[in-house]
Amino acid sequence: MRMTPALLLLLVALPAQADLPKGVYATARPIVLADGFAGGMIYLPLDDSALAADSLAEYRIARHGVAETPYRMVLEDGSVLEEEARSKVVDWTETGAPDSVRIALDLGADGPKVNLLRLSLTGDDFSAAASVTGSETRTGPARALATERIYRRGAGFQKTSLAFTPTTERYLHLTLTREQGKLPKVEGVRAFSTLTIPRRTAPMPAAAKFSEDTKRKRTVIELDPGRLVRDLVEARLTVSDPVFDRAVTIELAYAEPAEGEEIAYMWSEGARLTRKKSSDPAAMALSRPRVRDLRISVANGDDRPLDIKGVELVRLRRGLVFSAEPGPQYELWYGRKQAPEPSYDLSKLPLTRPDELPEAKLGAARALALAPPPPPPWSERHRALFWAILALVAVLLLVVIIRAMKAAMPAASS
Repeated sequence: MRMTPALLLLLVALPAQADLPKGVYATARPIVLADGFAGGMIYLPLDDSALAADSLAEYRIARHGVAETPYRMVLEDGSVLEEEARSKVVDWTETGAPDSVRIALDLGADGPKVNLLRLSLTGDDFSAAASVTGSETRTGPARALATERIYRRGAGFQKTSLAFTPTTERYLHLTLTREQGKLPKVEGVRAFSTLTIPRRTAPMPAAAKFSEDTKRKRTVIELDPGRLVRDLVEARLTVSDPVFDRAVTIELAYAEPAEGEEIAYMWSEGARLTRKKSSDPAAMALSRPRVRDLRISVANGDDRPLDIKGVELVRLRRGLVFSAEPGPQYELWYGRKQAPEPSYDLSKLPLTRPDELPEAKLGAARALALAPPPPPPWSERHRALFWAILALVAVLLLVVIIRAMKAAMPAASS
């Protein structure tokens, strides 16, 4: 088979587009795949050191130290994620008009798992029976997926979506049958993959310094994690007192202070530290995406200070989902100032719960060779010569202007 020059050029250009630039990433860490991993999607939790990067846009997964491997970033915060699937309407039939309508969607031969249909409906004060079936062929036997009711009654009281068990069947068949009111007009049907990411946390070590502010009657706890902290969600205190209810002030600093300078706390909020019975935890919610240092002040009033033994910070887990093979060597690269946000085609990385995937680990960091900074401009390297030349040019321009003015004066007087 002969290849056209354009196709040959494309095939030559593709590897270069996937190669990572050299000399711009400061740190590389080997990715240790799970034991017995046979290939496929894998989850890499980011540890405290990796999360201390200046920006979440910095991360790149390098295959054999060259090729960039696409990933999907996941924050394990208990949220519901959704992604629309490509679909095409292949049948739209009205039966017993205007009492029923049947719509068939083609999700493609290699479509993702879908578990939700959203309907765009025109009409008010209606109720209709809705069913969804799936089949591998357009006219083949179908499997029941959902039987529900859609409705709209007054402002804000409606149900116009259908959820069902995730399916990979190519065709979805939707049937709506009027029950009350007029059957709504269906303007469109969209298929989605939705997924609930379980909430999982990790402890964040921090050095704690305790002091008593007797003048303001408060206990002050300064917490230094030693690095930037991301996705902080909770501070857990170990307190001996069985019951208490104290007002608390939480102050946060976002940047490490310069040597010899005090920490600049830029944000604060009020909270309460409460325990109603001895078995309850002593914890405070902290929803901060980026923190460097914290200061917790517990108001004691005229009560004695609480017997606080320690404080533990808790963050949400965050990681990268990517597709890997057991043979190649993979590394996580980061440490690039003002790194652009990566943009990948994630069609081969469908939404997946990270707790259902094999888990990789990060190895010890090594420094990557950075390209030397560009030399300063010639004018910066030769300041004296630059200003001398500039002065000479100014003098020459002044001479030229004076001569031009003298030449113009006789002509004007004549």
